[in-house]
Amino acid sequence: MAIFKTHNPPGHPADGRVGLKDAGYISVYRHPLDVLLSSLNYSFIKGESRIFKGGILKNVDQIIQDDEIGHYIGQFIHHQGCRRYVKLCGGYAEYYRNWETVAARGPHLMLRYEDIVADKVKAITSIAHFIGREDADCTKIYEKIEEKTAIDGRFHWRKKAYNFEGYVPRRFISKFERSCADVLNYFGYEPTIQQRQKQAEVALPGDTTPPTRRKPDKEL
Repeated sequence: MAIFKTHNPPGHPADGRVGLKDAGYISVYRHPLDVLLSSLNYSFIKGESRIFKGGILKNVDQIIQDDEIGHYIGQFIHHQGCRRYVKLCGGYAEYYRNWETVAARGPHLMLRYEDIVADKVKAITSIAHFIGREDADCTKIYEKIEEKTAIDGRFHWRKKAYNFEGYVPRRFISKFERSCADVLNYFGYEPTIQQRQKQAEVALPGDTTPPTRRKPDKEL
């Protein structure tokens, strides 16, 4: 068995072997706002000043502090994806839909990043079963992965689902959800307000745990 990992779109010259008739496919997708934050973090690490407003390198915390995140969200909405990757991969939805088309040729396991974070052993187990390794010790595999991907504040930055909720001001989240509603619906992401409403509806009677509080956004 050969395993080939790529971030490239289908048919990229560097991935000549991808697309074999007997291939199976595993794809992982993530909330696009977290993809954006992760992309900005990676561009900062790589020193790609051309990606940043005014050519000034900033990490995500600095971008938020300087109230510039709206600039990058606007770019994402305009290009339908991260500026850094659109030329290579196409827009966010286009990229995944293209891989879905290719994956239809054979077995396909589609995983959501947020579900992986919620239950890592379960996700690893699904992968093991998909590749015919039902005998794998998935708990031990998980422990080894955790050792190799310890949060370092750089490449392994947060390892967190819905990271954007703790960073992006509400007004920009709402703007993004309105502008990219079709994409979010396609991938099963509900607006964050609706998510909170559902969480409140399923809360156990008598639960006194206080709700998560965000710092107030700047005035519009």
